[in-house]
Formats: sequence, C-alpha cells, structure tokens
Amino acid sequence: MKFSIRQAGFVPGTWLAFSSKSDWMESVERDARISVGESHRFAKGPGEYGAETVFMNKLMHEFKAEGVGSMRKAEEKLEMQLKELNRMLKACTSPLLPLIDRKEAEAAFKTLRIKAVTLKHELVVQREAVGLTRDDAGVIDKQFPIPSLPL
Repeated sequence: MKFSIRQAGFVPGTWLAFSSKSDWMESVERDARISVGESHRFAKGPGEYGAETVFMNKLMHEFKAEGVGSMRKAEEKLEMQLKELNRMLKACTSPLLPLIDRKEAEAAFKTLRIKAVTLKHELVVQREAVGLTRDDAGVIDKQFPIPSLPL
C-alpha cells in the first residue's frame, strides 16, 4: 500500500503553521507574497523584486522605527540630566553657599557632567544607528549644551 502526503492531511503551503516563526514574521511574509503576487514568490537573482525583498524592506523599516524610538529615549535622558546639571550649576555658583558645601556641590556637579557627556555620546551613537550621521552645523551641541563650572 502506498502512502502519500495528501492522505496524511498535509496541505501544500501550510508548512508555516508548523514552523517556529513568530506571528509578526508570518504576517510580514504573507503581506510580501500578496504584494508581489504568488508568481513572483521567489526572486530569481539579486536585485529582482520578490517576496523576500518585500520582507527585508519591511524588516528594515521596523529596525529603523525601533532605532528612532531608542534615539528619542536617549534625547529624553540627556534633557533630564541637563536640567539636573543646570540646577546643580546654580547651586555651585550661589554666593550664599558656604565654602565646604560649595566643594561638595562642585564634586557632585563634575559627576553629573561626566554622566551628561556620556549620555550625549550615546545620543550621537543612536543617531548614527538610525542613519543621521551628518552633524555639520553642530546641531547636537547647540540643542544640548553641556555647561561647565566658571573658573
């Protein structure tokens, strides 16, 4: 007796149902097949438009969107750190502050400033990851100036 795959209940094209792909991956793959039509399901060579190309384009779009979200979070962290740094700068330069407290405030200011410089660098890295590599006019330096203690 011969046994065929069809008799076992296998339906062609349903192999995805048994794969370990996540739901979003299956959804993007399904959208890709629909958008290019089943006749172009597999691209014949590099540069040809097929389901895989559509899938990769959607995946890259998702990565960029995630990168923009990370960049925005880095900006918010830096903004909060700069507010705290400016508050500490006012405390350090207050004429009412005794000399002993001023030394402690200056040490705290230096620590906060180091953290702000680190966060600014992280923001630059996030911008580069998203594709914003040019900073001709010093946009980041103008938008997020890091204060220093007066001499």
